[in-house]
Amino acid sequence: MKHLLASAVTVLTLSLAASASPRDELKAVIEAVKKSPDETALREKAIRLAAALKPAPSIPEEARKAMVKGAVFQKESKGPDGLKKAVAALREATRLAPWWADAYYNLSVVQELSQDYRGAETSLKLFLLAAPESETRDGKDRLYALEAKAELATGAAEEKAKTLIVPGVGIGPVRLGMSESQVIAVLGAPLRRTPPNNLNGQSSLGFDTYDVTLSRDGKVLYVGSNHRGFVTSEGVGVGSSKAEVTAAMGSCVIQKGGVHPEWEGWRCSQGGIYFAFDNPQSLTTVDSLFVERPQ
Repeated sequence: MKHLLASAVTVLTLSLAASASPRDELKAVIEAVKKSPDETALREKAIRLAAALKPAPSIPEEARKAMVKGAVFQKESKGPDGLKKAVAALREATRLAPWWADAYYNLSVVQELSQDYRGAETSLKLFLLAAPESETRDGKDRLYALEAKAELATGAAEEKAKTLIVPGVGIGPVRLGMSESQVIAVLGAPLRRTPPNNLNGQSSLGFDTYDVTLSRDGKVLYVGSNHRGFVTSEGVGVGSSKAEVTAAMGSCVIQKGGVHPEWEGWRCSQGGIYFAFDNPQSLTTVDSLFVERPQ
């Protein structure tokens, strides 16, 4: 709904502005950009209007202030928080002066440093529209490089998703609540099957690196693994130490006993994942784990 309203504002603004003088038209579009800064069509309109004006519109002092702050935040940045401040300041500069080529270029640089390659592409395209032709060669080459980085980042994200443990959600492509046929569709035929338990009706499917427990109605109840290739976003998985689990997942409730008297099973405060320390030869590191609904 918000997108539809913003689009309606864009259409109305462009149609009303078309009947005004060029400078009044630019003022109307600038006001619209301030209200709907994510509407690229409005920014493109402002750039084209400003390019046609002689003399060119002056850059507002508040926009210059935001530009300088963005440059300082970038230079002094010690990590993601500093880059976020730089992006916010430079976005403000382009909101107040949506025809300003330099602001778009600098914004694209900080977005690239933040690994927001798609956002950097958008900003750089607006720079290329706003900048004189003599200044666009470097920008065009940077745009090609950004497109390549965005493709690589997308591929890397897809590969990471294949091995990511998400507590309370699943492991890799297997998600809690999937049907048996959906699991087989992403993992292939199971290597082994366990028939439904007489007590709770649960059954299981065994794969090379997964163990999947199905509920009585055939939905994924637990996803387990003893494979070291799967890790959480914090880097915790099979092979992690107890200290690493606690640091990443918070305080844990520990269950002892089982086949070996020192066996431990951990459920941590973050929830949605169970860690087993059940190998007598390695009771200090995670030997297996499974994802479950948070308890």
